[in-house]
Order: sequence, then structure tokens, then C-alpha cells
Amino acid sequence: MWMAVMGTVLIGVACSRHETAPDAAATCGANDTAGPLPMEASGWVPASSNRYCIQGAWTWSSDAETGGKTTLTGTGNSMPPYSSGRGMCLEGSTPGGVADDYLTWGASIELNLNQVGPTHAPIALTAAPACFTITVTGNGAPGGLTGFLCPPNMGGSPVCPEVSLVPGPNEVCINDVALPSWCTPTLSTGQTCLPPSMLAQGVQSVGVEANSGSGGAIDFCISSIIPHDIPRDAGTPTDSGRDGSEDGRPSADAGLIGTRPYSLHVPVGYDPAVPAPLVVMLHGYSSSGPDAESSIFHLTPSSDAQGFLYALPDGTVDSAGNRFWNATDACCNFYGSTVDDVAYLNAVLDDIATKYAVDRTRVFFGGHSNGAMMAQVLACRSAKRIAAVFSYAGALWADTTLCQPDDTVSIIELHGDMDPTVPYDGGSNTAYPGSPPYPAATTTVETWASLDHCTGMLTDVGETIDLVPALPGSETAIAEATGCPAGVDAELWTIHGGSHQDALDASAFADRVWGFFQNHPKSIPDAGP
Repeated sequence: MWMAVMGTVLIGVACSRHETAPDAAATCGANDTAGPLPMEASGWVPASSNRYCIQGAWTWSSDAETGGKTTLTGTGNSMPPYSSGRGMCLEGSTPGGVADDYLTWGASIELNLNQVGPTHAPIALTAAPACFTITVTGNGAPGGLTGFLCPPNMGGSPVCPEVSLVPGPNEVCINDVALPSWCTPTLSTGQTCLPPSMLAQGVQSVGVEANSGSGGAIDFCISSIIPHDIPRDAGTPTDSGRDGSEDGRPSADAGLIGTRPYSLHVPVGYDPAVPAPLVVMLHGYSSSGPDAESSIFHLTPSSDAQGFLYALPDGTVDSAGNRFWNATDACCNFYGSTVDDVAYLNAVLDDIATKYAVDRTRVFFGGHSNGAMMAQVLACRSAKRIAAVFSYAGALWADTTLCQPDDTVSIIELHGDMDPTVPYDGGSNTAYPGSPPYPAATTTVETWASLDHCTGMLTDVGETIDLVPALPGSETAIAEATGCPAGVDAELWTIHGGSHQDALDASAFADRVWGFFQNHPKSIPDAGP
């Protein structure tokens, strides 16, 4: 039975309590050619589910009757540059005085999330975080600090829900915020008062306001804003940064799963009382999970016959309209996406494990081309969760030191020696000149052999198999690293005369893939999702 887990992509539009003018000079990823800059230079901060480009401006709130306002210093006409090493900062003074019935004198920093490029067009959020860690440095303000969170798609200057902040890290979740006491249906300014429930669709802008109180010095900086999905103290992080649940199963990242689809085939006869193996296969560039299953993998019958759960996630779509995985530097993030597919695939594992009984010693990944590279990248970054990888026409980074797994992972690299796309002997990506090169297939397998603590050389074992009916004889030769630890293998299967995607014998391929997975469970009993 195939099940689809789907969600809605959220597109945000900046809103603010005050007029803002994002920094037109700053660039921060997405489809820009410039890479991310450090927080103290650009306001770029990483998140658990994706990366947010943060741009903003200094603004000030003033008493509507008397026109009093904060005096700002060192801000360049209320615009960045930022204060080096500190983030976005305000330093100045306020005269204090009598406030009207809705706004005290003070100063604000307004930050718009996911704004990029000279037109500041919004980027689609890949998640709608439930919480933010807002770190404030400095001495604050005489009347304290207030944080405002605004949802997307709200024009004008609405009054957004607020929460009190203090210097240091602040854990702010959307269910913590409330409307200001002065925000009533009869608000004289005509502004709309937004209920906190509006934040369920996500947060598009964050403002921090320094309240003047009786007057005095204002000195504070926003040094980072890090979105996440549950309060930091809600669980004990594991080695991979996930939070545990009370029943021992991991908590899925609902934001990631809610905005990206994956398909799951539950095998006939699945018994929730018996933990089942899990196989996850990843499509190649410009393909999709279902397309790769019907054209290459053909593992659904094996799932039913062997009793393993079978997942087919999808990558995101780049600006050229092609679905891809953000894997190695050679392939296939050709347009500067900031999507974190390692986090997404870990969330897929978590989500499946919260719904089904998964044998945590038998979690396997495979893929073709870009998907095979993504499977290997995930094994480099989350090795304790993965028992084995089956890579077809894949590769590691040319700089193999980028792979630093914290556990052994068995692997097969199946590769055609006439592959013009991901060359068997390594080399440049001819379709995208200027991309970093691919390593040779032998280099990829030898790297894994070393990482797996194998002591011998990659050696032809004298066995051949017939995987490609269109090629004569048993065209695929098997070589394996010798001297590997018990239960661990690194193998290279060379399709002599094979191209980038040959028409494989579906039954033979499925038998070989599952046979390899079945024979290589994780040796550590508490590994997995």
C-alpha cells in the first residue's frame, strides 16, 4: 500500500510594525551568486530545517502626539552596515516623557526573513518553525525589550503579537506570544491587531523594540535568530541534533515533513508488533521518486515479498524547473539553493519511525546519480542511522576529506565504465562547466573502505553478474575491499560498456539490492531512527 505524505509550501511576504527598508546591498544565497555571509556581516543564520536570509533596518517608534524619538548613533541613516562581531545593533538615547495610550518612545530593529536580492522578493519557506532562539546582547533599554513576531501575507502595518525579551538567549515559541494590552478593536490608528493564531502559517518578520521607560541609554544587538520546531528544553538532543520522545522514538520535524512530500509503501502483511527494515531510495536530477521507481528501482514487489518499508522522497525544484538533491558540490545544486536535504531526510526517517515499527539496525539508503550522491552525503553526516548504501552512478566529493562519518556504513557503487555524465574515471561535469569535478568510482569506494577501517586493497573477486540485458554476457564485474571489519563491506560493481542509466533487469537488480541490504545490518543495536 503506497501512502503519500504531503504538505503545503508556504510563501512569505514581508510585513512590519514600522516602515522598513531592507539593505539593498546585501545578498544571501537563494538564487543569488553570492554565498552566505557570517551573521555579523549580513544577518544570515542557519536553521535546523533550512537557512533564513535575514535583512532589516533600524527603525524607531515615536509618540504620535509630541513627535519624540530615539536618537540613533552610528547607523548610517538608520540602515546597515552592521556592527562587526555583534549582529544588528542599536546604540543611542531616548528622552523619555509622556507616552500616548498605545506606544512608548523607544527604538526598534525590524528583521524581515527570507528576503533576497535587489527586489527583495520573498523566498518560499521550506518550513514553518514553531519557535525561535533570539539572542540579544548588550544592556537592553530602560523600559525593557519587546519582541514582535509577524506572519506572512500581511500588508500595511499590523500590530503583531509580542513577547518580553531579555539580554541573552530567548526561547520564543508562537504559543508564547500575545497581543499587547493596548491593542483593542477600537485602536485609534486603524491598525489591524493580529491574533497569535495567525502565526500558525509561519513567521515572516521579527522586530525587537527597546522601550524608553523613564528615558536613558539604549544599547542592544540582535546577534542571531535561529528558527526551530520545538522548545529547546523539550527533549534531549541526540548525536544528530534530533530530540527524543518519551517512548524512545524520535520526534519528527513536522515543519519539514509538512512542506515536502514523500511516498511510503507499507508491505503486505506488515505487523506493527514486529520491527520492519526500512529502505529509502532517492531519484536522480530532474526525476522524482515515483519516476525513478518505475524506470530504475522496481523495488515495490520486493517490499511486499521481503517485508520492508519502502520510502521514495522527492528533492526540491531548482530555478530551472528540475527536481534535485543538495548533495555534493559537483551535483546538483547548480543555482545556489540553501535547502538542507540532510535535515529533510533525517526528518523523513523520524516521521516514519513515529508511525511505524522500524528495525533501527536495518535502515538502508540507495539512489541513482544525484540521488546516489545524496545517499552517500547522508551516510557521511548521519552514519549512525544508516546500515548500508546502494549507489548507482553516484560519487562522493572530489575532496574526500569532506566525508567524516561517525560510524561504519557498508556500500556498493554500481557504475558504468562508459558513463558520460558522471565519468567512471572521474572528471568535470560537462553539462555545467565550472562545477567541481567528480572523483573516480574507484576513489569513492576506496574512500569508504578507508572510512570503514578496511585494511586491504580493492580487489576483483572474480564474480560477474548480468544486470543489463542489452549488453552481452554477464557484463558487471565485482570488486571489493579486503580486510574489512566483520559485517562491513565496500564494493565496486563495474558495468562494462554501461552508460549513466542502463535498462536494468528489474528482478535481478531488486534481488541484488535487497540481498546486499539484508546481509549488512547495523552492528550497533541502538542505532537508527
